[in-house]
Amino acid sequence: MRWLAIVVYSILPVVAQVREDPSYEGQPVASVELVSDPRIDLEAYRSKVQQTAGQPLSWEKVRASVSALQESHRFNKVELQVKPAQHGLELTFVLEPAFYLGVIQFPGATKVFTYTRLLLFN
Repeated sequence: MRWLAIVVYSILPVVAQVREDPSYEGQPVASVELVSDPRIDLEAYRSKVQQTAGQPLSWEKVRASVSALQESHRFNKVELQVKPAQHGLELTFVLEPAFYLGVIQFPGATKVFTYTRLLLFN
């Protein structure tokens, strides 16, 4: 059953996570951040973000920004986080995979634990 769920979710198209709150429309945007893998130069993608700090929030510009980031085909998923703050809204575009962690090896671990026991720690 677990494998079936994995296959189904891998087939579905990737959809951006944007929860539009109508009460935020028109409020001032204090900051716009892009968050992703630290090895990616995000400056190349800043030009794709139409919503900028200092402007009132426009969901149309946010949707266009998310679409432009997805069309770059560099990110699997684009999620928007909106945080209201005293000085205005803080927008964070989370570009996934945000960080990739490869294979971790622990030399000598198999001397203490069996391989199958190590698999159970997952």
